[in-house]
Order: sequence, then C-alpha cells, then structure tokens
Amino acid sequence: MVRPLQSTCRRSRESQLHSQPQVFVHRDRTLYDVQLSVSSADGHELLPAVNAMRRFYEATKALLHHTESYQNYLDEDLPAPEYLHRYYGKNLERLVAVKRSVDPHNVFYSSRSIPTSLP
Repeated sequence: MVRPLQSTCRRSRESQLHSQPQVFVHRDRTLYDVQLSVSSADGHELLPAVNAMRRFYEATKALLHHTESYQNYLDEDLPAPEYLHRYYGKNLERLVAVKRSVDPHNVFYSSRSIPTSLP
C-alpha cells in the first residue's frame, strides 16, 4: 500500500513547539506511507516476494527521493550508518551525545538503538 498523507503529527502539540528540539525529523511535512508485507502458509514462496519488496523500495528512493524513514517501522535491511541517518537525520549527533551521557555502557541496546558513538 502506498499513499501520500498529511502527517498526523502536524496537529499534535509537540509539532507546535517549533523552537524545541525534536527527535522526529519528519514533523510538519507530508509523508508517504509505504507498508509492505509478505506472508505464506508454508513459507516456501517468501524469498521472491521479499526480493520484489526490496526492489520496490529501491525504486521508490529514486522516484520519491526519500532520505528519511519513520523510526516505528524498523528496517533490519538498512545497513549502519544509513539507518541512523534515515531515522534521526540532523538530530543524530545530539542523540548520540545524549545516549553517551545517559547510557555510556550501552546497557539499553537493540539492533536499531542509538549508539554511544557514530561509526
């Protein structure tokens, strides 16, 4: 499903605080909602569909010129540091500094968490 939509964040209280730093770099913009899903009862037909989704994603980068991704749709296929820049944009360096000061030993880690230093 691909559909252009107005960000629901536009109407949120957080997006009205323009002078405040925001983690979400997509606030106050038009977003494209792209959701791809594959399922199979027996799992045998998944690889061709997954490969088709990857090709579609690459084609949308050329067509829509998107450089950001929404953090709630984690994509394990995005390599580091690309996912960091796609999810956090201009806020990345500030978020890494906060992570380093609050969690210097990286106790709160996931495969897509903010690192304590940039690669």
